[in-house]
Amino acid sequence: MYAKSLLFTAYDAISNAHDATNATSTSSDAHDAANDATNGSTNDATDDATNGSADDATNDATNESNATSTEAMSLVIKENCWQWDSPKGSFFMKYYEDAFLAQKVKLIHHQLEKIKFPYHVPVERNEDAHIIKQRWYEGRSANYRQPDDRKLTLHVLQTLHQTGKEIDWTELNLLPYYGLKEKWNRRFERFIEHESALTELLEDNYKKIVKQAEKALTYIEATKYVPERQTLLHGDVVHHNFMIGDEGIKLVDFDLAALGQKTDEIILWLHRVLPNVNYNLTDLMNEHPTLQEVRHKLHYLLYPNEVMREALYYLKLSPRQQQACYPFIQSVVSECIFYEKKLKRAIEALQ
Repeated sequence: MYAKSLLFTAYDAISNAHDATNATSTSSDAHDAANDATNGSTNDATDDATNGSADDATNDATNESNATSTEAMSLVIKENCWQWDSPKGSFFMKYYEDAFLAQKVKLIHHQLEKIKFPYHVPVERNEDAHIIKQRWYEGRSANYRQPDDRKLTLHVLQTLHQTGKEIDWTELNLLPYYGLKEKWNRRFERFIEHESALTELLEDNYKKIVKQAEKALTYIEATKYVPERQTLLHGDVVHHNFMIGDEGIKLVDFDLAALGQKTDEIILWLHRVLPNVNYNLTDLMNEHPTLQEVRHKLHYLLYPNEVMREALYYLKLSPRQQQACYPFIQSVVSECIFYEKKLKRAIEALQ
């Protein structure tokens, strides 16, 4: 817990803390299993449960740091992430166990900086291969319930996809390929593997979700392939990765960035947004005419992605966090089942 909660008093202290951080970081296997779920809505629901122990740890660290220099101060945000205040300004710092992943994130930002992509926060120069450093950007998370925020986030995402016209992302060997169908099949397999625990959580709704997923995957497999140029995908379009501040909107956290089809990521954006608009797909399509580019994939929206991701992530939480998240999970499941027929009718009408 030492490195996880310590208030570092200089950048050198962060750089030299690798051994301690390694002992507390999430393993790569666990990260792969939870990847996009780690930043999901469940985290918002567990803040209260988590903050109690984090505050205690931070208080201990504060007392310890008082005995050291206060020339620069760094406050833990979450595991391996700090806000570092120095005479040169305030910065966001993130430590990666995997230097390869850190290199990927840096490379993406460097490429975006070359073409003056306006919706990211450039990385600052630093000598540590495991750490990225960015100017601290003060702002709020996007709210998918707000039409203006939906418009902004979709525009940013589509602009990111268009960078493929200026940058040949396929030439960057650090970017993995993102296959949505493959990913969803793996998630469905995990959902089946955890049948006992998930049945206890979801009761009769577990079988309903499984049936819904099976039907959706059958539709998806039967979809006629439409060739698309591969481009850069952000990989995690959760609302809090879009930060809105005085300098406009910024897209943050490129850890899961990959190569893939832009329409797949727009479908994922729709999955995130639909629960915030009572699954009113018709109004959403009218609100954003550019969504016509994914008409041939609208049936992908029948896959209960939000439910399966959040339910699987729920199983990883502590009992205290599960208790805090239980109402949220039940709400997500109930809404998904309740709106399924409405969503299906809308998709049939639009296609």
